Amino acid sequence: MSIKKIGIIGSGAWGTAMASVLAENGHEVCVYGIDENEINDISVKRKNAKYFGEYYRVHDNVKATLDFGEVVKYNDVLVLAVPSFAIKETIEKIKPYVKNDTIIVNLAKGFEAETKKTVGQFIRSLLPFGLRKNVVSLLGPTYATEVAEKQVTAITASADSFETSKKAKEIFQNDYLRVFPNNDPIGSEYCSGLKNVIALACGISDGLGYKVNTRSAIMTEGLKEIAEFVESLGGNVKTCFGLAGVGDLVLTCSSNTSRNYTAGYEIGKTSVEEFLYLNRKTVEGVFAAEIAYEIAKENNLKAPLIEFIYDVLIAKKDMLSEITILKDKIIGD
Repeated sequence: MSIKKIGIIGSGAWGTAMASVLAENGHEVCVYGIDENEINDISVKRKNAKYFGEYYRVHDNVKATLDFGEVVKYNDVLVLAVPSFAIKETIEKIKPYVKNDTIIVNLAKGFEAETKKTVGQFIRSLLPFGLRKNVVSLLGPTYATEVAEKQVTAITASADSFETSKKAKEIFQNDYLRVFPNNDPIGSEYCSGLKNVIALACGISDGLGYKVNTRSAIMTEGLKEIAEFVESLGGNVKTCFGLAGVGDLVLTCSSNTSRNYTAGYEIGKTSVEEFLYLNRKTVEGVFAAEIAYEIAKENNLKAPLIEFIYDVLIAKKDMLSEITILKDKIIGD
């Protein structure tokens, strides 16, 4: 494996965890962030205590900088570890530094608000046509904290070009992070964005007092709806049964570490109004639900779970009435 100069844009949990993975793999790695405390923590203390506490050590060969011009010199591979709302600005800033063979790695899941594209689609649309094949999304059942702990993890590298996916595997894979290439970014990205909506529904069900039988029924219906989206929008249905699909769905719908599941659980226990008043975290499924609902309407897709989340969280309909309607839709037949 050749040594790459890799710039990571974003010093949060994912950016830091992937920086250590890549440095451990022997690459030259530089992380850029806008939070001076985070950058100093990485550079001086070899920590990122905000996300990982005091006991996790960032690899000694990871550099960190507040200077954007410094990180984009590491442009064999540019890793985007920024939230979806910062994608457009970030792409415009990196464009002058992107070479014809620069691999652009996306770590974000979900959708872009104005265009309703997946984050990966949106990134590709912002780049010249010849560079779009170089965009790869790393997706699947993963928590950054567990990658940092070197827990055995399987992830999908998905790009239009299978060659790009295979290059990502060579760069990122090691004995605890296993990377599986595919060339179905549409399928992988829709799976990754929609599973957050399904996780909200599972959490609400559990919060209302329903148990594992009900959650299993919801997850099964959720996988069916995701597969219908993927097939309708040009992806490969087989992707839904891999890491980015059923793998990530199981993780997100059944773990207290999942922000979307736990948000749904709190909504079910209390109310939408109380949750929204008290919540201070980003819950991707709330945002994704509105976009998914609109996509379903535009494409005449039947999506009762997505409609349920939209009706409860966006349209503010009565939760108990809507879950009764949902039960009739998914098990009434």
